[in-house]
Formats: sequence, structure tokens, C-alpha cells
Amino acid sequence: MAEWLGVGLQTQIRWFESALNLQHINTMNRLFKKINSDRVNVVKHTLDILKENPNVRIHVGCDSQNIGKKRFKTKQTAYATVIAYHYEGSKGVHYILSMEHVSPMLPDKSWEKLWGEVERSIEVAQWLKTNIPSIEVQIDLDFNSDEEEWSNKLVNASSGYITALGFKANVKPFMQIATHAADHHVRK
Repeated sequence: MAEWLGVGLQTQIRWFESALNLQHINTMNRLFKKINSDRVNVVKHTLDILKENPNVRIHVGCDSQNIGKKRFKTKQTAYATVIAYHYEGSKGVHYILSMEHVSPMLPDKSWEKLWGEVERSIEVAQWLKTNIPSIEVQIDLDFNSDEEEWSNKLVNASSGYITALGFKANVKPFMQIATHAADHHVRK
């Protein structure tokens, strides 16, 4: 990590471009795809976007949905984890996603199901930050700041945890870029 001190983003991009197929990059046990289902090398993809748009904001978020026997043999909980690239000065967003199915299905209003969203988002954000130390990553949570909503019970714990890890946490109704995309895909 010390080798990154004082090294600019463009230098890191050049280094990673030359080292993409080497062991310098930590691996993550998640397969990310574009919405057309093409597999994505997350580091190369992120660096390519940063090269063209150095002011892009990176958001990571996750949403979950319980799905029944219509789509699978057993009831499962589906998680969609998204890395969203928000282009400064526009409403444009590009994103990649990873889908995961957990069996048996977790109860809808369970702490465990929602905390799974937090864990997946943190895992991806930390992995990105480890592999591209100079980037800033925000984590979008699909939790509501409105105290009347059930998910509000997790706002303080999850936001505090994320902030302590060095990331900015976004909760509803603010900046729900990645979780909005995740919600769309988890409900398909």
C-alpha cells in the first residue's frame, strides 16, 4: 500500500493496464456483468471509465428480494450487487452487476436479510478500494431514514459501520444510484 502514496490516478491506471493479468490484483469471488450479460473484469472496466471520465462518482449498493417456486425449485433470496458509475454534470449512469441466490429463503423483514445487503456492498467497496486505492467509493443503502419504515432500524448501525471503514453511506431518500439499479434487477 505504501507504494501508492503520492502516486496519481493516471499513474495507477497505467500500472494496472500493464499488470491486469498478473497476481497484483486481489480476486473477488463475484462475477460482474454488464446488463447485456457480458462478463466484466471489474478493475479494468473501472480504470477504463476513470480514464475517459476522471470525475465519475462510484457507488456500490445491493438489494434483495425473496423469490418463489415459479422461478426456482425452492424459495430463495436473491441479491443484486451493483457498481454504478455516475457521470458528473449529467443524469447518466452506467453500471455492472452481480447476482447471487441464497437458499433457504430469508424472512422479508429480517435483520439477517437486510444486513446481507450491507455485507455484500462493503465487500465490493473494499475490494475496489484495495485494487484502486485512489478512488472514492460511496455505498448506497436501501434503508430508509424515515423512522416509520422498518428498514430504519438498521440505518445507524450500517451507516456507522460504513463510515468507520472510510466510506460515505447514502440512505433513502438521498443518492440511491446503485440500489435503484439493484432493485430493478433483483425484481426481474
